[in-house]
Amino acid sequence: MTATYTIPALNIRIIADGSYRKSEGPSECDFPIDINKVLTITTGTGDNQAQKVYYERRTVTIASPTDDLDLAGGLTDWFGNTLTFKNVKGLIILNLGVGDDDDQTPTDGQDLLVGGAGAASNAWGVPFDGDQDAKLRVRSGGWLPLPAPMDGYSVQAGEQDTLRIEHAGSGASGGDIVYDILVWGDE
Repeated sequence: MTATYTIPALNIRIIADGSYRKSEGPSECDFPIDINKVLTITTGTGDNQAQKVYYERRTVTIASPTDDLDLAGGLTDWFGNTLTFKNVKGLIILNLGVGDDDDQTPTDGQDLLVGGAGAASNAWGVPFDGDQDAKLRVRSGGWLPLPAPMDGYSVQAGEQDTLRIEHAGSGASGGDIVYDILVWGDE
């Protein structure tokens, strides 16, 4: 019997709920902030759909400061299947901070750099407007969401398929940086 892998529902939420207040003498004025977006991903290749999901907690160390993720055949899912993304419909990276798999502390200055492996390393530059050297900094305790539920970001095996996560921390409080990564897309 052949196994079937599906995504019954993967819900990605972003919520910002609050207000911005001006106080002047006895009067106050609130400006409401209300962002509530839910992106539900199901099985398929169309809009708001994906065929495969990669999720893992990973670590970059001072001794080995780069983690190159091969999006076209270098990752395995939770079931042990090799993933070869042709189109990434979304990516989320959480910089959990300094520590190990079980215990992390967001620490000032312990940042991650995402991207920028360069053309010689087949960097995945599509989300960076094609620039294979471009990097985004994810501060300790911060996150980077890159959803693209309609068209996605193409992956070209052997040309643009390496996503680099780099330890950019410094100082006496430095240590191993733990991060969570979630990638969903089509094969």
